[in-house]
Amino acid sequence: MNEEGEFDLLELEILNLRLAITSMSMASIHASEGKIEAAIEEYTRVLQYDPHLYLAYLRRGRLFWRKGDLARAMDDLSRAVSLEPGAAYTYVLRGDLYWEMGDLESARRDYAKALELSPKYHEALKRKGRLEDKGTGHDQKA
Repeated sequence: MNEEGEFDLLELEILNLRLAITSMSMASIHASEGKIEAAIEEYTRVLQYDPHLYLAYLRRGRLFWRKGDLARAMDDLSRAVSLEPGAAYTYVLRGDLYWEMGDLESARRDYAKALELSPKYHEALKRKGRLEDKGTGHDQKA
C-alpha cells in the first residue's frame, strides 16, 4: 500500500504473479496425484491471472486429453501453439492429438512444423516416420 492506503499497481502485479505460481505448483501436484479435475481447476485459475501463459494452456490441454475431452484439449493446445509458435514440442503434442482424432493431414503438418523449428527433434522425426509408414501400410507405434 502507498501512503494514502491505496494498493500500488506493482504490488498487485506481484501478488497476481505469486498466486499464479502457487496455482501452477498446485496444479502440478494434483496432476501427479491423478486428481485431474483439481489440476484443471488450478490451471484455469492461473489463466485468470495471466491469460497469455502458454505453459498453463499446454498442461491443461494434456489433462483434458487424459480425461477424454479431446475438443477442449485441442482448443488449449491450439492456444498454446498460437501463444508460443516457436515451441516444437507443442506442435508434436498437438500432432499426436490430431493423429488420435484421425486427422492425419493436420498431424503431418504439425510434425513438419516441429521439424522446421527443430530439425533433429527425435520425437518429431519418429512421428513423421510413423505417418510415412502408415501411408505405405507399415504402421508402427510411436
